[in-house]
Amino acid sequence: MRELPPALRLYLLVIYAACAVLFVGYVGLSLAAGLSPLTRGDVLWPALLFVVLAYVGERTGLQVSESVDQGLATPVHTATILLLPPPLPLLITFVAVAVSESQRGDQELYKRFFNICHPLLSVGISSLVLSLFVAPTRVLRFGGGAETVLYVAVLLAVYYVIDVGTLVGVLALLERRRPLDVWRDSYRRNVPPELATSAIGVLSAAAWRFNPGLLALALLPVLALRAAFHAIAEAEQARRVARDAQAVAEEALRVRDDFMNAASHDLRTPLTGVMGRSDLIQTRLDSGRPLDEAWFRTQVDLLRQSARRMAATVEEITDAAQLQMGRPLSLKLEPIDIGDMVRGMSAMVAAASTWNNAAPVKVAAAAGFIVEGDRRRLERVVQNVVGNAVKYSPDGAPVQVSVGGDAEWVSIIVRDHGVGVPADELPRLFARFYRASTSKGIAGTGIGLAGSRTIVEQHGGRIMLESAVGEGTTVTVLLPRQALPSDPGQ
Repeated sequence: MRELPPALRLYLLVIYAACAVLFVGYVGLSLAAGLSPLTRGDVLWPALLFVVLAYVGERTGLQVSESVDQGLATPVHTATILLLPPPLPLLITFVAVAVSESQRGDQELYKRFFNICHPLLSVGISSLVLSLFVAPTRVLRFGGGAETVLYVAVLLAVYYVIDVGTLVGVLALLERRRPLDVWRDSYRRNVPPELATSAIGVLSAAAWRFNPGLLALALLPVLALRAAFHAIAEAEQARRVARDAQAVAEEALRVRDDFMNAASHDLRTPLTGVMGRSDLIQTRLDSGRPLDEAWFRTQVDLLRQSARRMAATVEEITDAAQLQMGRPLSLKLEPIDIGDMVRGMSAMVAAASTWNNAAPVKVAAAAGFIVEGDRRRLERVVQNVVGNAVKYSPDGAPVQVSVGGDAEWVSIIVRDHGVGVPADELPRLFARFYRASTSKGIAGTGIGLAGSRTIVEQHGGRIMLESAVGEGTTVTVLLPRQALPSDPGQ
């Protein structure tokens, strides 16, 4: 109980104290009036029967909906108030609830005390309020006129207010919300089943007055309620499933649209470069002036870089579709010098980063670190990782790229000082189509890192990411190193 908010602890103490005062006072005053009415056979055996029924009601509930569970002790409570003299309704409730709670060994003691006090207050206060107007056991003796209806309405109204109000108070203090908001969100839908079960108690008491054997007929409305509530719960579950499916479909459409927009952007940028370079070469040819070989080679190299970027984007989309269908990637393995490859791809990324204040790429990659791999796909991994580092470094802070390793592994480490990623989003960064919250406003498909991890893992390696918002990100790629032969004949 110490972990509860102070206001809630005080509230529970007030509930416990009110329950103790009510129980001791009510029982004490009733016993002071004499025990003879309570020991008659026509009172004692019904009291024992209702103890059993109250216990069964405490252990049984009707699932009204996913969020509402209606107990079956309510009709027993209302029936005992209308049939048995005080303090028997309170004693019956106490015995049934105490026995039921004694079997809940997994609950904290303060919760069990509350579960005992809650129905005692509902039964005791509603019975006491009704006693201000008429003896509760005389309500059903008025012949069913307007007076009977009025007294029954008072009983049910007071019982509902105490029953639900006590629970609303707990949730309001626990969640720091207004009681009315708690009732509206959690208990408003509980009104019909609460009134229905209370009405069953009134009908059961009326049937008992006519003939105790007719009490068995109370099972019929209980079974009907159970079937109705079961249907309501199933309908609510179906609606929830439909809402979830609709939300998933809408999210899939949103992801698809974002992906198509980003993919179009990634293809449009190099395509614009291809068209621009082609038009420039065509203009020089139409002018009739001789072409400078160095200039022409530069233009062709830029065209090839743009074409390679387009090819990488298309391959990335193709690989994503292949993996989505559960098919592994088909790798074309060959010996690759990772240092040479990283230098080349880093230079290509740097050349393509033509916007103002683009982050410069600084590479420290020695030759001689050889792996057996698929060149085009490993190039795409480096392009993705280095490209992301540049793209998410809007302030132009340098991106450091290094290649190293030991006897077993070759490491590629890319470190930037960009926007970073929140810690709670790191586990999802390698999921397809997922983009970090810090990437808003920056174009991207959300498949680069997911595809890179698949490629690295199919090479027997692993990829790791560390990041902090505002400090930057470090991506480490580890690939198994290929041992060089000791002599040409090996």
